Amino acid sequence: MDWYYAENGEQKGPVTEETFQVLLANGTVTDETLVWQQGMAQWTAWGEVQTVQAASATEDVSATSVELVDNTSETALESSDGTRCSLCGKIYPPEEMLQFEERWICASCKPRYFQSLQEGAALPHHLHYAGFWIRFLAKAIDGILLGVVGLLTNMLTSLLVLGDIQIYATDYEDAGAFFLLTGVNSLVGLLIGLTYTTFFLGKFGATPGKMACGLRVIRADGSRITYWRAFGRHFAEMLSQIIMYIGYLMAAFDEEKRALHDRICDTRVVHKK
Repeated sequence: MDWYYAENGEQKGPVTEETFQVLLANGTVTDETLVWQQGMAQWTAWGEVQTVQAASATEDVSATSVELVDNTSETALESSDGTRCSLCGKIYPPEEMLQFEERWICASCKPRYFQSLQEGAALPHHLHYAGFWIRFLAKAIDGILLGVVGLLTNMLTSLLVLGDIQIYATDYEDAGAFFLLTGVNSLVGLLIGLTYTTFFLGKFGATPGKMACGLRVIRADGSRITYWRAFGRHFAEMLSQIIMYIGYLMAAFDEEKRALHDRICDTRVVHKK
């Protein structure tokens, strides 16, 4: 049943029950917020509505308990053991759980669950992990793009450092300039790669190569990664390269297709829906 709520003196809604739960999770609707739905006599603060609902639920549980005394069906036996949370996997009494569509969510996981819904994130059991070869293709595309940018910046630094585009050193003095240019190019290349990865993963959840392949990088719970995590993931990926690219090969054998840098940073690469 749809809900209406008041915000800054204005009526908002109607919103579905699922959307209303998201509004509760992100603090848009608080205990003091006036709400209304069909069947209510008047607009009432959400805190008071909760109190009435809790009292009604207690009466329903008591009535159900009486029925369970005479009902020894398999369903009743399963209920006595509790319900498993779809996110954390722990078992809780049914009265401590929230049912959303076909899933049960515990009180501890409820804020994270609805925050993920609000951000449009995929939930863990809905993830379609990206395999090794599609990730390899995405990495190759990123490599080509970075290669083009690197070539242009190398030409620019050559002009700035040497005053001309020179590739080979012909004498001792030129050798010193050559090594200086090599150091500058290496530093610029590192900064470009770091900026490229951090910006695109932090802003869009995917580099251009991953976007082209329909992939994105997320946390284990389905939420987006932050700029800081993207920053750290870049250096973790360098470790995957240093060890003869074995860190990348791990994705081919991991059940969640995680490379070494995914394990370090608690990230997953998945297909977009």
